[in-house]
Amino acid sequence: MFQNLYATLYTAAALPPTGGGSAPPGVETDANTVISWITWIALVVCIAGFVKGCASLAMAKRHGNEAEGSALVFAIGGAVGIAAASTIITTIAA
Repeated sequence: MFQNLYATLYTAAALPPTGGGSAPPGVETDANTVISWITWIALVVCIAGFVKGCASLAMAKRHGNEAEGSALVFAIGGAVGIAAASTIITTIAA
């Protein structure tokens, strides 16, 4: 089962970008720069969320309260989603 999933994901990641359109002259580099900045900022926010989740777990443990690890799961899930976004969009657009 996991071999089929791996093969599907590997194939989807290898697909070239599709679509007949192209960016207007002079916009492509600016758009790529803005998208790169947004992606970078989103990943920094995920890392900050992960650190905050770790700190809240440590504080809950120290004070004897019940610790909830959902912040860590959401931070990791967000980072995975951001990293996989281009592959997902390319697969949908194909």
